[in-house]
Amino acid sequence: MQKFVFLSVFLLILVSLKSFSQEIPVKGDKIIVKSSARHIQSLINASRNPVYGDITWQILDAEFNYYILDSDDNESLYNALQNDPMVKGVQWDKKLEWRKRPNDPRLSEQNYLEVIKAFEAWDITTGGQDFEGRDIVIGVIDEGYDTAHEDLQANIWTFEREIPGDGLDNDNNGTIDDYAGWNQADNSGTHRSRSHGTNIVGVLGAEGNNNTGIAGINWNVKLLLVTAGTRISDVMASNLYILRQKREYLSSGGTRGANVCVLNYSAGLPGFFGEDFPLWCEQYDMLGQEGILSVVATDNAYIDIDIEGDVPATCASPYLLVVTSTDTNDEHDQETAFGSVSVDIAAPGKRILTTDLPIRGTYKTETGTSLSTPMVAGAAALLYTTQCEAFNNIVSNNPSQASLLIKDALTNGADPRISLKLKTSSGGRLNIFESLKLIYADFCDVDITPVKDITIHSIDWRSPSLSVDYATPHNGTHTLKIFDSTGREVYSEDFQPANSLKKIHSTSLPLELPGLYYFVSIISEKHIASKGFTAQDTRK
Repeated sequence: MQKFVFLSVFLLILVSLKSFSQEIPVKGDKIIVKSSARHIQSLINASRNPVYGDITWQILDAEFNYYILDSDDNESLYNALQNDPMVKGVQWDKKLEWRKRPNDPRLSEQNYLEVIKAFEAWDITTGGQDFEGRDIVIGVIDEGYDTAHEDLQANIWTFEREIPGDGLDNDNNGTIDDYAGWNQADNSGTHRSRSHGTNIVGVLGAEGNNNTGIAGINWNVKLLLVTAGTRISDVMASNLYILRQKREYLSSGGTRGANVCVLNYSAGLPGFFGEDFPLWCEQYDMLGQEGILSVVATDNAYIDIDIEGDVPATCASPYLLVVTSTDTNDEHDQETAFGSVSVDIAAPGKRILTTDLPIRGTYKTETGTSLSTPMVAGAAALLYTTQCEAFNNIVSNNPSQASLLIKDALTNGADPRISLKLKTSSGGRLNIFESLKLIYADFCDVDITPVKDITIHSIDWRSPSLSVDYATPHNGTHTLKIFDSTGREVYSEDFQPANSLKKIHSTSLPLELPGLYYFVSIISEKHIASKGFTAQDTRK
């Protein structure tokens, strides 16, 4: 009898300890469950159970069988659902935190662009469209945005067949009034105006070369905005919205939906692990299989997330790229998290000048992994504009493989830093130009090198057309001048450098060139290159 009592007490202690170890780390105030609608309804009908009482429920996403449950005793309900053979997955719903940091004084320039070799990368591409002229779209999930910002308006993605504010789903994509993206938090097409999200999209894609404000990593990329609430279920719903737009794009051959290639998410849940949130983590595989690389921020605290935890950074998906920060000395920022297994790469995150709300000065200097993450996501989008057929074929025919190739190019192209050696799996800090070089070398059989000054490679004259094959490291307005053999200027025009690897400027001259020898000069501020040519029509 005593042996039986002792065994019973011992088992009770083991069960209690097991329950404690399972429940405390992931306890939330609601439950996300994956099961059929019929089974959820049967739970509701039987919800007079005296253990967990009445169950209330709401649909998170009917297509993917996600539901949110709440009861008088969620711990008992959670344990019951874990042992329910009709339930495919269960996890707690918790409130998340945006990866914010306090403001620093505003700087007068974007110093980080030099560090990550953005200027050299911009000699090759400034973003926008891929080899076939398809818009590259970055999905952004954040707390709100200033969609009227002078440096952002032109790059915000819109669904042209949607009529804003009429209360109808005009383009039949399953969401009403999402002309300029979706406000998941309010279930509307009007975004909340928030500083954090405005900071993020400025780093990703503030319009470049427009004589206004700053330049994002991509000058003319498209930004599909989602304003999300602060719970796990809100982020899951936002992920599925992005996923549906890409699926619609692929299934329609590009006539509907959006060509989302990269997803930026700068928030998370510190102190927990991906294995505790299987339904949330499985979404990154779902996104990746459609060709969407998810770039996420890790925590703004000096912790090893491999030990301390952080979600979604510790989700085990190959399509997830996790980012930490470097400081102004190009070393790991010791106010941000790390992990030799879970964290992939670092990028500058200290005193980053970006876009902000008008009440905060329109532009502001901010700090944290929230700024490092869109820098990497922007770089990923930039790589998608690689101009060669071989890489384009992979993007078109195997988008999931393309996302993994982009991830590999970013991590393999990173600059090694001693302070990051045991802090990230790559041991490096973002270098966009080196990553571009890897893509071009591996798939385009092209060796790209930085342009150090203006160079004219060749001139083709076929009256009245003049074409100049040139290279330039400068992005502003250039001037083309033509001089005759006596040095007299006979023609002049201003132009913008081509946004392509091979730069050719063509013009139709409104005059004859009666002599034999002429010179072309291309000028940018104090920089100049000249080359002579013979004014003979090669067609004669």
